[in-house]
Amino acid sequence: MKISYNWLRDYLDFDHSPDQISNILTNTGLEVEKHGPRFKNIDSFQSLVIGKIESIQDHPNADKLKVTKVDTGSGLKNIICGASNIKKNDFVAVALCGTKITNLDGVSLKIQKVKIRGEVSEGMICSEHEIGLGFDNDGVIIFPENQNLKIGLKIWDYLNLKQDYYYEIGLTPNRTDAFGHIGVARDIKSVLNLSERVYALKKPNVELKIDNENLPFSVLIEDKKECPRYCGVTLQGVKIEDSPNWLKQKLISIGLKPINNIVDVTNFVLFETGSPLHAFDYDKIDSSSIFVGKQNKIKKFNKLTGEEIDLNQDDLLIHDRKKALCLAGIMGGDSSSISEETKNIFLESAFFSPTLIRKTSKRHNISTDSSYRFERGVDIDNCLYALKRACILIKSISGARISANFFDSYNQEEGFLKQISFSCEKFNKMTGFDIDQSVIRDILIDLGFIINDSKPNDRFDFFVKVPNYRFDVSREIDVFEEVLRIYGYDNIPMSKNVSFSVMGNNDSFKDFDVKKI
Repeated sequence: MKISYNWLRDYLDFDHSPDQISNILTNTGLEVEKHGPRFKNIDSFQSLVIGKIESIQDHPNADKLKVTKVDTGSGLKNIICGASNIKKNDFVAVALCGTKITNLDGVSLKIQKVKIRGEVSEGMICSEHEIGLGFDNDGVIIFPENQNLKIGLKIWDYLNLKQDYYYEIGLTPNRTDAFGHIGVARDIKSVLNLSERVYALKKPNVELKIDNENLPFSVLIEDKKECPRYCGVTLQGVKIEDSPNWLKQKLISIGLKPINNIVDVTNFVLFETGSPLHAFDYDKIDSSSIFVGKQNKIKKFNKLTGEEIDLNQDDLLIHDRKKALCLAGIMGGDSSSISEETKNIFLESAFFSPTLIRKTSKRHNISTDSSYRFERGVDIDNCLYALKRACILIKSISGARISANFFDSYNQEEGFLKQISFSCEKFNKMTGFDIDQSVIRDILIDLGFIINDSKPNDRFDFFVKVPNYRFDVSREIDVFEEVLRIYGYDNIPMSKNVSFSVMGNNDSFKDFDVKKI
């Protein structure tokens, strides 16, 4: 799993170096296996400029090449280009001679003045992939003309880019709380607050109002055991197009390829909060009626790739009256997918049984970012928050309107917070070191645990209510571990005495001479 340094700073105002953050993550159990800069050659990237194609001619000695004259702000440059998407007056990304560009795969190339089939080339017109900006390598970058676009302007400044750093985390199956950047930032905050309690998590506000009720829908949860929470809403007047640059760069920074503004928002919220979302084309849903459950009538499911699979009676489906819309928690179907013609969408956010999702994923040999999370357990309390967060983003970048009241079916029994007793005496005995109770409380509160001071007897100091994003915490010893991993195992002093038990029969050590050391 990849995490972005700059993305973390959206939720936590720290000024620690990327290396320091890497050490904090590893020491808290989120082991950083690899990390490095987003842009490999920052100085070279900052020298890339915007140029304007003043003329295009066919290359006299190569059918697929063009001879262009490009105004780069420092005179016209003769540049040979093989891209098919260029035309006169296009604003393009130019690497001038002497610039070293590094592509998204980490391969570098120094641009030099060369002859290509007898024609001089004094630079390179670049694609996103060639300069490490994005995945697109089918054509060169064409900047849309606007008042801020100027010949010779540095691309770095025009796109308002910043150097970033990525972390590849070896996420263990128990750490479902770290599925998103907010969860990772929570751990960092808890560690930083040990030295000075000034850090607070800046979770985005999701207060919003519906715009109209033009797109009504109905939802029937047929199996509340396997789907204890299901949230949904409709949005009207969506315009499917490329995402704004800030959103693209967020996704690219963690290795995700942007698709379109709606899909990109669902992916952004997934890696922000850890909660998967799915968008359906509202107009493709029969009678605007959605059902969630297992059934035997629908036998086939067409994946987004177009491949057809045979359904099992134990598969949990999102379906309408005629067809399967989604293999719940795993993959959306082709029959309700978003396309360039989509105008209205139905957006869902849910919690599905981890055991069921794991079995279905293995049965059909389908693994996705959503199934990876659902089969380990997502935060049931976060479903509605994630849905509203996505609505706000979609409204802001596509002009859509929220066109129905939010639907929220929640089996509260599944969302019951576990309560575990905590004995400071037992904790200190186990660690062999006394940690002040106020420090213990602060750590637990920073991690999202709720302290309950109502004591039934003198055996415990307090009770701890476990947040639903911590599936792995179920015993007192688990809570002890949470305190220790944030406090830091290295901060526990070495014991002066080492004791161990010897197992075996009485004759095992009859010839062993024990001497006092």
